[in-house]
Amino acid sequence: MLTQVIKHEWRNLSADKTLWFIVGLLSLLISYGLYSGLSWVHFQWRTVRAVHEHDEEKVARVRDHLAQLEQGRLHLPLFWTPANRALPVGLT
Repeated sequence: MLTQVIKHEWRNLSADKTLWFIVGLLSLLISYGLYSGLSWVHFQWRTVRAVHEHDEEKVARVRDHLAQLEQGRLHLPLFWTPANRALPVGLT
């Protein structure tokens, strides 16, 4: 009995053109949402990767400057102190 009711309802729904329009519209909106979400995720990953690479370059540059300071090839400005949180011009 339940299968007959389901078949009857399905025939009624499939005969109506509005159902197919709604299904198509819903499919289109879901596809757009997936595309938009995936493009946003890729943008976020690219941004995080770029920031990470920039930080690694900055750390390598600071380590190089520190090595030069230890070897005496580079000198800090006369009035610069470790209490000053800003890095000297060459270390930024």
